[in-house]
Amino acid sequence: MINLKIFSKILDLIFPDKVTCVNCGCEIYSSDKYSLCEECLKTLTIIKGKTCRICGRGISEISSYEKCMECRKNDFYFDGGFSLCVFSGTIKKLLMDFKYNEKNYLYSVFSDLIIDNLNLNDLDIDLITFVPVHFTRKFFRGYNQSELIANDISKKIGINSKKILIRTKITKRLKVLSKEERKNEIEGAFIINNKKNFTRKNILIIDDIYTTGTTLNECSKVLKYNGAEKIYICTLAIRCKD
Repeated sequence: MINLKIFSKILDLIFPDKVTCVNCGCEIYSSDKYSLCEECLKTLTIIKGKTCRICGRGISEISSYEKCMECRKNDFYFDGGFSLCVFSGTIKKLLMDFKYNEKNYLYSVFSDLIIDNLNLNDLDIDLITFVPVHFTRKFFRGYNQSELIANDISKKIGINSKKILIRTKITKRLKVLSKEERKNEIEGAFIINNKKNFTRKNILIIDDIYTTGTTLNECSKVLKYNGAEKIYICTLAIRCKD
């Protein structure tokens, strides 16, 4: 039986087409997974093993708890969550390029990583949505990074993606605020786009980075108050606690 990866690399040698790693820029084979070279792929801090059922943060295999310490101290409106990577190294650089350096094509790399490494198909999901950005931020950036990822995941796993929420408030950069300041800043920032889209539906919300869960929790609260059944969250990276 022909090894497809070897066959693909032979074709690359016969019909060369310069392809570069999306992270470091070195030349790679077109067949290399996620458009990353082997070295950069090794440095992805993908969360493996036992994880918190709420946020997706990695927890000790010997822990008797299903939640991490942070989630045990807080109540959330979402019912469960997944996080792909620890926010460091390669994934951090790629996310910063994605958000701030106009590398919007990375959405396909991120959606493939999420689908291959998180058990999204094991969830009873009716709809996929995303954390919205204010229209002024979307105008200047040109896109909403979470929306691009959500729509691509939707196409690849066959679950509809819809814009359910609208962001009505331009908030300060939440990463520089305390937990309490974040909560106050984000409160009332979202309204419903179309309630008929999701009444009694199970919804998966896509976002890029999980820090305290404040933004995702506010989105989940609005959806639950307006008729959603269950809410799950999925983020590309999660900031580890010090």
